Amino acid sequence: MNKQLKILLLESIMYDYDLIIQELKKLNISYTTKQVSDEKKFQHAVKKYKPDIILSDYSLPKYDGMSALLHTLKVSPQTPFIVVTKSINEEIAVDCIKAGATDYVTKENLPRLLKAIKEALKKKKILREQEITKTRLIEGEKRYRQLFKDSIDPILIIEDYKFTDCNDATVKFLNYKSKSQFLNKPPSDLSPEFQPDGKTSKDKALEMMNLALKNGNHNFEWIHLTKEKK
Repeated sequence: MNKQLKILLLESIMYDYDLIIQELKKLNISYTTKQVSDEKKFQHAVKKYKPDIILSDYSLPKYDGMSALLHTLKVSPQTPFIVVTKSINEEIAVDCIKAGATDYVTKENLPRLLKAIKEALKKKKILREQEITKTRLIEGEKRYRQLFKDSIDPILIIEDYKFTDCNDATVKFLNYKSKSQFLNKPPSDLSPEFQPDGKTSKDKALEMMNLALKNGNHNFEWIHLTKEKK
C-alpha cells in the first residue's frame, strides 16, 4: 500500500489489546494504531483519526460494540468494522454482522484476525472502485446530456424502432412546436414515402436500424420531411 493503514481499536483490556497488536505485526504492511476505550473517545477518533478499519470489542465498561457499529455506519459507512470479542458473545457478534459489521473474530481465535482484515480491505477496495465507476458513469451521462441538449445539429434517439428523444435543434430543424409531436413514432412517419434509392422509407428504416443494432453503429443518409410538407 502507498500509505500507512490506520487501524482504530476499541478495546478496554490491555492484555487483549497487546494480543491483538501481536497479531497485527504479522500483517507485513505499514500501519498505525490508535486505541480508545469509551464512547466519547471512539466517536472523536472516527471523526479525526479517520481510520481505514475498525477493530472493536463488544463488551466495554460503559460502551458496547453494537453502539460503536451503529455510529460508524452513520458517520463513516465505508469503513470496515470487525467485531473482536469473547466466544461467549459470538451470538451477539452475529447480530452485529446482520446490522452491518464486516466480520467478527473471537479472541480465542485471534490468528483469524489477519484474514478477516485482508478480506475486509479487499471488499472495501472493490466497493470503492464500484463507487468510482458509478460516479464516472453519472458524470459522463451528465456531460452527454449537456452536449446532446446544446448541439446545434439535430440529434434523434431511437429505441425499439421509435423516436424516444431529441434535442431542441431537431424540433427547430423539422419545424415542430415541441418534440412531443413526433416522439414514439417510427422514422417513416417523418419521411417521404420513398428514399432516394427507391426503397420505401418504412422498409429502409427497418433495414438501417437492424444494421445499427447488429454492428453497434451504422452511417447512412436519410431524407426527412418538415412539418409544413407533411
